[in-house]
Amino acid sequence: MILLTFAHRAEAKAFLTFFHRLKADPVWGDLYTSVEDNLSVVITGEGYFEGSISLGKALGKISHVSHIINLGVAGALSQGLEQGDILAGKHVYRGESASNKKMSFKSVALHSLSQGRISSVNIVTVTERVLEKKQKTYYCHFGDLVDRELWGLALTATK
Repeated sequence: MILLTFAHRAEAKAFLTFFHRLKADPVWGDLYTSVEDNLSVVITGEGYFEGSISLGKALGKISHVSHIINLGVAGALSQGLEQGDILAGKHVYRGESASNKKMSFKSVALHSLSQGRISSVNIVTVTERVLEKKQKTYYCHFGDLVDRELWGLALTATK
């Protein structure tokens, strides 16, 4: 079974619409499964803590998961990245606070299914929304993209 993770329902909308055989779990409405399509979708909620808990819960409900693919919106930290780019992750790092210049250097290596067809980048998962130039300037030393969930998802998946 392939498990797709999204932070928000709006990010998952196209998949939920296209794969019309996805059915919501009767107890937990944020998990959708289609045995016929060999596909599950989980809406994790925002943040690495929420993502980690939701992924663990989904893995406990699904009998066999061959791949976990995180999809959604991320912010560009590096020059040359354009809106709409599709990128794969190499490593994910956890940022704690740009204003206090704190990072957790427990990185997680990511495995790409793209086999070199998609550019791979390093990603920083942060607890804060990166809205100011000084935050971007701090985090760009550690990665090319910034998101809110991936580190928690990757840590849970490896455990």
